[in-house]
Amino acid sequence: MKSLILLTLSSMLLHMPDVVASQGFEVLGLRQSITLALENSHKVRIRSSETESARQEVIAHKGLFDPVLTIGLYASRDSADMFQDEAVYQYAKIEGSLPTGTNYYISATTAREYVESTNPAYATIGMGIRQKMLNGAGISVNWAPIRIASLDHSISTEQFILELSIVVTEVQFAYFDVILAEQQALVARQSMELAQRLYDDNLRREQLMALAGSDLFQAQYELAARKENLYEAERRLGDARNALRLFITNDPILSTTMQLHLEELPSPEEIAPDTSSDYQVALHHRPDYRQAIHGLSISQIESLRASNNTLPMLELYMNASFSARGKNIADSLSNAKSESMPDYVAGLSLSRPVTNRTALAENRIATERIKRSEITLRQLEQLIAVQLDNASRRITMGWKGLQLARESSALAIKSLASEQKRFEAGASSTFIILSMQTDLMNARLRQLSAENNYRKAIVDYRRIMGCTLTDMNILTYE
Repeated sequence: MKSLILLTLSSMLLHMPDVVASQGFEVLGLRQSITLALENSHKVRIRSSETESARQEVIAHKGLFDPVLTIGLYASRDSADMFQDEAVYQYAKIEGSLPTGTNYYISATTAREYVESTNPAYATIGMGIRQKMLNGAGISVNWAPIRIASLDHSISTEQFILELSIVVTEVQFAYFDVILAEQQALVARQSMELAQRLYDDNLRREQLMALAGSDLFQAQYELAARKENLYEAERRLGDARNALRLFITNDPILSTTMQLHLEELPSPEEIAPDTSSDYQVALHHRPDYRQAIHGLSISQIESLRASNNTLPMLELYMNASFSARGKNIADSLSNAKSESMPDYVAGLSLSRPVTNRTALAENRIATERIKRSEITLRQLEQLIAVQLDNASRRITMGWKGLQLARESSALAIKSLASEQKRFEAGASSTFIILSMQTDLMNARLRQLSAENNYRKAIVDYRRIMGCTLTDMNILTYE
């Protein structure tokens, strides 16, 4: 049995830092970004409303078996022949149906006649049942609308969970992209500063007539190019921050002005996915697979109803009533209750369309719908297995690529430091230094991109497993 614990956004917000008035957060963490995104997502709110509507549909269908109470009061006058009869009637009736296919009623009618009589009041107590024996009989058939509504509610809940998972995944990606853009802008700035120092050094050397003019021009050109790289990196950083702001606020002003100071992410660590066991986890957790299972159950229930509709309509019915007169209404009711021989009607009725083509065709349609639902379920199982395998390889290859990128960055730093010493000793050239600086910048950018892609690969793998919300303690399963 699944147990869902959806944490309320208000309780999650208790762990958030103070907000700087009209500006943003002192430090905005990943979990806090997710909390704000879930709070502000219109899609999440719509899905939540749809889920609540589906829950009310279950209650509405259960109301079909609520008993109905009818009470009334009326007066009558009969002027037939030479006599005039006047009476005031009171009546009450409870009627309803049961999931067994039983219709029932219990009624009581009392009257007070305004005529000269020793017994001017009378009462009638009646009851009856009508039991379906074939078509429409049994709890499984009559409870089917409620079961279908309950499964529709479950499907709506899974769609809500899926929407939450999408939002959480997209926010993580947006958060990672801001971190990446910040680091790329930092690398671009550091690269520009290296080019600036090299240009300043070359300028001093030229003034001392120790450097050819072409080297100075080359350093100046590279400095301008790296400034352009910095401007482009800062532009991408602004775009990344706006993309994250779109998730965490609905305010048009804050969408472009909110200050974002993000927490640093821990360095990625190697994980080794186990696709065999993770496949079983995915079948248990993935909302789309659970929807498919609920859809198959609905098809099976509809097939049961359609099969039942092919049966003849055989009904057993019986009505009984007790009537008596008395000096007053209370006396007549008492006499009716003590009546030992009721008036009754009992019988059987059988009806069936001659060809019954509608019911037979609907039954065949329901059978085909089950086949389609089973095919859809098998296809989804295969798709999940392939998705897990692809995502697992992205993680494995991503880790290897990250390790190589880290090694490249370390080697580029050592190479540049060594060549810088040679340059200061006059054994190297501006061209070589600029080339090695560019190599270092590219190595750092590759490392940052590799780290970002590796983080995203892990998040995507957990999404495919259906564990996005459990990782954030938003949803738990038992």
